[in-house]
Amino acid sequence: MAITYPIDFPSTLSVSSVVIAPRNAIERSESPFSFTEQVYDLGGEMFTISGTLPLMTKEQAEEYVSFLFKLKGRWGTFLFPIPLSTPQGVATGTPLVKGGGQTGNTLAIDGMTPNITNIFKAGDWINIGSGSATRLHKILNDANTNGSGEVTVDIWPAHRSSPADNAAITTTNCKALLRLANDVGYSIDTNKHYFLQFDAMEAI
Repeated sequence: MAITYPIDFPSTLSVSSVVIAPRNAIERSESPFSFTEQVYDLGGEMFTISGTLPLMTKEQAEEYVSFLFKLKGRWGTFLFPIPLSTPQGVATGTPLVKGGGQTGNTLAIDGMTPNITNIFKAGDWINIGSGSATRLHKILNDANTNGSGEVTVDIWPAHRSSPADNAAITTTNCKALLRLANDVGYSIDTNKHYFLQFDAMEAI
């Protein structure tokens, strides 16, 4: 049976540690005489995520080993659950994208509970879309709703395409759409424990 991507990251055992890092397309040049610098923002923004799994027995590990083989290195994509993605803000209501054609590093939202201070807190995660259209964003500043349940938030990364008006926004148990950065193997120690880790980047 053909594999349909993205596939879900195995949920039977959690990763023991995760490194989530921003990657920005920034260029810098420096004068060899005065050391005066020029810095250019080329616009690209994406997450990179690395994970380490705990030592596992063969029975525990083979689901993860099969998962890695299914991905065929950088070919396939997968949905990775972001640890601790429960919002710090109130995040009540039914958040929806407010208006089409949005670009850049802000997002207008409606459908939330009116007149709430800290409806979102800096560092909260949100998802727009699902499946292969999943987009993960981090909210950069505290934000409050107005009397109509509307709020505009600063987000990273910037929109890669404009989300549709009234697209649903997920505020908890968020996921990243990723592909492996390279082919990944695994090791087995003398105690027959499996050790696995991976490096991945957003699938754009």
